[in-house]
Amino acid sequence: MKNSELRVSVRETSRVTQEDGEIVEMSSLCEGCLRRFPCETLLTYTANAEGGRIFNRIRAKGKEVTVKRSGAVSLSLTLKEGQTEQTLYQVPPFSFDMTVTTESVEVEHHASGGLSLRLCFRSVIGGAPQTTELVIDAEPRRDAK
Repeated sequence: MKNSELRVSVRETSRVTQEDGEIVEMSSLCEGCLRRFPCETLLTYTANAEGGRIFNRIRAKGKEVTVKRSGAVSLSLTLKEGQTEQTLYQVPPFSFDMTVTTESVEVEHHASGGLSLRLCFRSVIGGAPQTTELVIDAEPRRDAK
């Protein structure tokens, strides 16, 4: 497979269930770039959040997904089914210890050239447990060449 680059529309939807059962759902739509390499796919996009802009760099390689965020939120995390990882979740000026156990990773490459990711994980951030389902859909922009 030859390297390719595609302008995409990215929809990121998260559903966070907190320990007390409260559910928080968020969704955003933005533009990004999807690059395919022989052994991995790289999705980059910038989303606007309450605290400012968040630059996202997501690498999918098989059933392993690495998420790196910087800007209004800073985080570096590798998600692989059954794996537990400790990292630092930063929302300046605050930093929280974060432990993440990945429950499932689904990566789907579309015939259109797009990509869908469904990531489910349990986390403890600053002592507060929660479960997250994160869905990221990247589809070719209609005006993309």
